[in-house]
Amino acid sequence: MFEEEEKAQVFLNELTKVIPFFDMHFAPTKCKVILMDVQSLNTPFTIQGEVLEVGERFTYLGSCISSDCSVTDEVNTRISKARAAFAYLRLLWRQKGLSLNLKGRVYQATVRAVLLYGCETWPIRAADLRRLQMFDSRSLGNRLELRPAEEHLQGFINKYREWLIPDILGEGKPEDLATKLVESRNIVDYARAAHLTKAQVQRLIELLMGVKSGKQILLHMMGMPLGAWSELYVLFYRIYLSGFLNDVDQLQTAEDQRDSYWTKRRFQRHFH
Repeated sequence: MFEEEEKAQVFLNELTKVIPFFDMHFAPTKCKVILMDVQSLNTPFTIQGEVLEVGERFTYLGSCISSDCSVTDEVNTRISKARAAFAYLRLLWRQKGLSLNLKGRVYQATVRAVLLYGCETWPIRAADLRRLQMFDSRSLGNRLELRPAEEHLQGFINKYREWLIPDILGEGKPEDLATKLVESRNIVDYARAAHLTKAQVQRLIELLMGVKSGKQILLHMMGMPLGAWSELYVLFYRIYLSGFLNDVDQLQTAEDQRDSYWTKRRFQRHFH
């Protein structure tokens, strides 16, 4: 990195003279200039008489380097490549005969290794970290069968239906609610599928956070029956780990949708 253009050009000239002694040579078309804190150059940089391209980013040893020193482009690239690696192994994820432990080890060695390649040098931001975590948890939850078995969940809901239905999980048959819990990508999808109200969504979030924190007293205050804790923890902690609470800030309940609809209708009637 150079603070003055002249020094940078002198360095390139000297480097061009020296590298032939090491049986090496420059390929100007593969060289790029990245400007930091500078909008443009007074004089373009050249190598062997060829002008070097000025770019905002370039890839070096598999990592994307940006002029603004952020890793947003690199995170986008990592997620894209990890998604491709995950899709390449889709037949393996669907194999029912393979243990969850084996699938997890394969995921760790392939998908997660691609996702986090070079992360030791990243000046990571909270937003970028959240995107990486969301991709990771969604992949684990939706494909590696982190969610509990549907029949076990159905049995638990049926056993404690007076507590769970409708106050926490919404209206519906235990088998239908169990299916929605297993198949919904996250709480946003489940709230839409089960037509949850704001109060039901809040209680479901409190239940999952109580399970995650191991706060049995909080759950008993919510009406959890005696003897339900062990089974509740086994089933709903797996739901929490699968990334079920991802995108909770984008949640819009059925009440919100109805309010938005009628507000829009009143607005249209008023101005038309």
